[in-house]
Amino acid sequence: MKKKSLIIIWLGFIVLASVITYFNMPIPFYTKYLAKTALTEHLSRKVNVRYSWHNDDYAVIDSNLMIKYNYKNKTIYDERISRREEGKANEIYTKFKQNVKTKLELPKTISLSTSLNLKKNKTKESKLYFLGIKEREHFSDEKSKERLAEITLELMKELGSDFTITSAQIIYQNLNGVYECSINGQKVLTKDSLILNTYKFSAEDVAEDYLLWRDK
Repeated sequence: MKKKSLIIIWLGFIVLASVITYFNMPIPFYTKYLAKTALTEHLSRKVNVRYSWHNDDYAVIDSNLMIKYNYKNKTIYDERISRREEGKANEIYTKFKQNVKTKLELPKTISLSTSLNLKKNKTKESKLYFLGIKEREHFSDEKSKERLAEITLELMKELGSDFTITSAQIIYQNLNGVYECSINGQKVLTKDSLILNTYKFSAEDVAEDYLLWRDK
């Protein structure tokens, strides 16, 4: 009977371990150890971390800056690095804006959130926030989605190979409506992937500012 119970416990452990591995589920003590190890190496000092259920990551608690480790993605976000990359991107973006068509209005700045991918030797990977693109043209829905993708890819080409954009949130509007693209965790952002992840705001969801802009 005792032997049978041990076999059942052992089989249960194997099943549990398989489920955790397959779904990449965190084991609290183990993931905290990994987080402390990765962040200690990154900062070259011992750190204390706290788990955030909301963000699903471990943040350094003895720092004035936001520095955190994501177990599922195996990434480190360091506010200092992210700010520096965003500053470099906006220097390029300022020049990019000077060459746009007259009917295209671009936001004053872009935002970039950059993390270090530990699975790729700390390669810097960024999420682009390109919000508030305005074009005073009346395009079909299909053409509008294409324009959102084309403008985004033009910017990414201008940013160059120093930036690896794997995720993006883009908001684009023209005289036909407001469109948003939200895409995450791609190896490469393509025109097709951007179009596929773009949807049009319903008439009830558009802001009053858009209506004033459209009707002026």
